[in-house]
Amino acid sequence: MSGNSDPLTPRAKLAVTAGKAAAAVSRAAGRGSGSVIGGRVALKLDPDLLARLATHLDVILVSATNGKTTTTRLIAEALRAAGPVVS
Repeated sequence: MSGNSDPLTPRAKLAVTAGKAAAAVSRAAGRGSGSVIGGRVALKLDPDLLARLATHLDVILVSATNGKTTTTRLIAEALRAAGPVVS
């Protein structure tokens, strides 16, 4: 066993760093918050980045025409009452 719990490869680390840099440049240039360009740059460099970053995360997806905000808030509050981390 390697004992290494870091799911990020060197390529993934580079993608995250480049994405953060692109986002910072976007903000500095007054072109928005940088969240879209940062993600696009990161995913272009490592298409598997989201899977790597979400390896140890549990995910709940709320998808519908109506009631998404209410449902999401109810789920978040229930989880918040049950444990320390909800984002």
